[in-house]
Amino acid sequence: MYGDLTFSQLPEEVQTEILSYEISVDLLINLPDPEVLDIFSRLNSYAVVLNEQEKINADHFGPFKALADKIGHKYYAYWTDQKILTAKNIMRMQEVSLVADLLIAMIVGIKSKKQIRKYYDLYEANLTADVNALELRFDAVIVKISELFPEGLSDTEFHRPHLFYSLFTAVAHCLNGLPEMQAVQIQLNGAALQAARNGLDRVSEIFGANEVVNLDEGELQCLADARRATTDERVRVRRAVYLLHLMG
Repeated sequence: MYGDLTFSQLPEEVQTEILSYEISVDLLINLPDPEVLDIFSRLNSYAVVLNEQEKINADHFGPFKALADKIGHKYYAYWTDQKILTAKNIMRMQEVSLVADLLIAMIVGIKSKKQIRKYYDLYEANLTADVNALELRFDAVIVKISELFPEGLSDTEFHRPHLFYSLFTAVAHCLNGLPEMQAVQIQLNGAALQAARNGLDRVSEIFGANEVVNLDEGELQCLADARRATTDERVRVRRAVYLLHLMG
């Protein structure tokens, strides 16, 4: 009836009715971003089509889901400061998706991102791993990455989510070993830590190469694996193994 009219063109009684409509509002004052995100993650949105991670979170309530949420929110500043994810990404639960993906790698080995729901289902009531130990191991990997890159990741190729995944899994393998990973575990301390960092710097050189003819077979494969089918299991394993090769 009033579809083509602006507010000022509406009859006075209709304007009054609109202005009298009560809207429920909650003010979140002086809350840190992780707590705001935790509140937001509990609310259902009807205006935006839910993405896969939001759908997963809506129908899972077990310890794995709780752990992924907790770690994702805890590292809010890390994801944004390192430019791994944007605030908009995080509002759509992409930090939880990334953490879940990494936890799966720590528990059963590197898998395709497409299998995240499968493991949410599997671990809904049957997560035998110690969630506190998993969180400590996750934290240890982040600490070691910070030792490797004290200046941060934001200006490196590793701020790209798929390459961060590979860096994280490579470091996690060095610290605790990843299931099914057929690669040598490297000690990441002292001179070996600096040697690993020097090796990883080659990744930026590969991406910055003006001509691919100057790259060897392994470097060309690394470049291809960072551009195509980046979340497939086979490609992910190959990238992690290549990073371990560079670090060694």
